[in-house]
Amino acid sequence: MIRWFAGHPTAANLLLILILAVGVLAAPTLTRETFPDYLPPEVSIQMEYRGAAAADVEEAICQRLGEALARVEFMDEFRCTARDNLAEALAQWTRAEIWAASSMTSAPRSRP
Repeated sequence: MIRWFAGHPTAANLLLILILAVGVLAAPTLTRETFPDYLPPEVSIQMEYRGAAAADVEEAICQRLGEALARVEFMDEFRCTARDNLAEALAQWTRAEIWAASSMTSAPRSRP
């Protein structure tokens, strides 16, 4: 086959152009996923606030984080633990709600 294409360079060039044209025509229809369709059932957040007492961490981080996350849909539980210099938060969702929401809102994303 290589010998045939070496003897007929026009056929090789036409095959090359055909393959390139098919690729260019197919490129806009390809879907491109940058992140997988995976929604974790929980998210853990740790924030460091150096030199702060537990009460300061509660006021500066935990309360504000709780207020910001109160608007998140399908969240079942939010816990925040304030310690000296550190805030640890955990937000949880139920899997049934996550998968129902992802199936309603996820659609194949195409390339811009």
